[in-house]
Amino acid sequence: MKMLCLMIALACTSLTSTVAVAEDVKVEVEIKSIDPTARTITVFHNGKTTQLDFSRKVEVTIKGAPGEIESILPGDKATVVYHKELELVTKVDAEGSGKEAWKFWGIFDQDLKPDAAFVCANDGSLACFPSDGGWCLTNQQELSEFTFSIEFKFQSLEEGGHPFLSVLSTLPNPKSSDRKQKVPHGIEVQLSPSRLGELRLPSDNFICQPSLGQGREGRKVERSRNVAAKDDWNTLEVVVDNRGNMTVKINDITVNALSKVEANKGHILIFPSGRPMRFQNAVLHTGTDSKVSIPFDEVMSE
Repeated sequence: MKMLCLMIALACTSLTSTVAVAEDVKVEVEIKSIDPTARTITVFHNGKTTQLDFSRKVEVTIKGAPGEIESILPGDKATVVYHKELELVTKVDAEGSGKEAWKFWGIFDQDLKPDAAFVCANDGSLACFPSDGGWCLTNQQELSEFTFSIEFKFQSLEEGGHPFLSVLSTLPNPKSSDRKQKVPHGIEVQLSPSRLGELRLPSDNFICQPSLGQGREGRKVERSRNVAAKDDWNTLEVVVDNRGNMTVKINDITVNALSKVEANKGHILIFPSGRPMRFQNAVLHTGTDSKVSIPFDEVMSE
């Protein structure tokens, strides 16, 4: 097959390719794209771009740590292991570019296109259109310890929709036939003007401890203090550490906090809930890495 011949040829180059075992070929590549649904990975090597299939049980490491195939970004350098007999990629070891990107999901309508939900304005901000609210953006990499900040602005301070930003979240599953399974589950930071900083947990029995004396009723964790929404840009900062602590600040004021959080990793998710509003200056800081801006002008989609 053409694909097989190409990989064998790649293995014979004088680059860093080496034969690991009789049936495996190891090749250093640049990742161009990944389609988890179709289980394909497109790579660039030695001046050629090739699409390969990967195994259902593909082993993935990113910066030496176990990871998910969805967390590998275009432009990442990686070493792929290709099984010649199975004609599948069985392992991907990605260096991790340190970059991040947003991905668009039509949760209840897989045919929904990003340009029907929002536009990236000339100033780089994300302008969300009024809609039925069935879409969201997620970051690419699962996170366990991070600081995330973003600015948001309402078109009007009148109530309408229930926008939120979720952390330690699962990804949406639009292909599920069960409506409840389509929806991602995480710790939701409410962004409605009257509920700024209130938390909504993934379930009634989700394990965590409000740490500022706030009340909890089922999934709802009240704010420790009320903060009025500005008729201008507001700031949100969420800090999560690897000891189960989480702190939420609105306009530099601590309004909520949790300890002993049972979830240990997940994604960041923006859910405007059909409300016309804007977001800008999304910045992520993980561990010892430098701060990384996540722009809205290159949103990925299925």
